[in-house]
Amino acid sequence: MQITVSGRQIDLSDHLRNRVWDQLHAIDRRYFGRESLITQVTFSRRRALFICDITVRAARINLRSEASADDAYLAFTHALAPIASRLVELRARRYKRRSGVSADETAFRIWMTDDG
Repeated sequence: MQITVSGRQIDLSDHLRNRVWDQLHAIDRRYFGRESLITQVTFSRRRALFICDITVRAARINLRSEASADDAYLAFTHALAPIASRLVELRARRYKRRSGVSADETAFRIWMTDDG
């Protein structure tokens, strides 16, 4: 797993870098297992808002999300939410193909087993 956290013309605290790394590492363990995950997280500032841009690349999957908020932590949380939900959909599709279970039942099972 390779995670790059950078800031465009802003300094990032170690706490923010650690939080980003911890949450992305948890996603890597939950959804990818042994596959390699390459993630680029970039923070920037536009006027009074922090902008977080997340790009995730894995085997045959490319996801990108961007969000802005008054706080860098909140911007990261908002940017990560669509990526996590998309990964649940991809996981449900893969499970459905392998087991032959309906999509609604698969999504419910995955939703019940997720910790987050």
